[in-house]
Amino acid sequence: MKKLLSFVIFAALLIWTWKVVHRESNLGFETHAGIQAQLEQIIQAAVMAKRPSATEFKMQKLWTEPMTNNKVKAHFSYSFQESDTLQAPVEQTIEGEAVLYREAPQANPSAEDGNLTDSWVLQSVKTTRDSVVFSEGTLLDSKTSESSTSTPDAAGTQTDEATTPSTSETPATESPTPTTE
Repeated sequence: MKKLLSFVIFAALLIWTWKVVHRESNLGFETHAGIQAQLEQIIQAAVMAKRPSATEFKMQKLWTEPMTNNKVKAHFSYSFQESDTLQAPVEQTIEGEAVLYREAPQANPSAEDGNLTDSWVLQSVKTTRDSVVFSEGTLLDSKTSESSTSTPDAAGTQTDEATTPSTSETPATESPTPTTE
């Protein structure tokens, strides 16, 4: 009797997990693809608006997952190059996530058949990690309060160019901004 009961419970759990794994999502592939395409455009426009000197924008990863029937979480990772006239280009990589919720479907007046359109509202955006990669390093000397950028000269040897003093000599009211002399 015990074996029969164990078999029935096992079979019921097996059927239940099969149905959970193979059930159809309420959000279709087209919905996810549309959200991802528009989110990429929004992120790129925001980066270019806040950082006009940014170049080589790349969306490295972007995927969405449903949280509920009316909520989607999007995970993203993008990078861009930013160069200053005084420094070598710097590559920034930023990762984050966004939560979108679906507004009530509205009739689309431009559609011939009167289809309802989904409208998704960007509820929150949170960056979780960012990293900066310098294409040319800065040499810090512990004996002096000056930093220098090491660059090869025509003969291939390293030469140092001195820059402004470190932040320890800067008054607390000013924000330290290194400049090349």
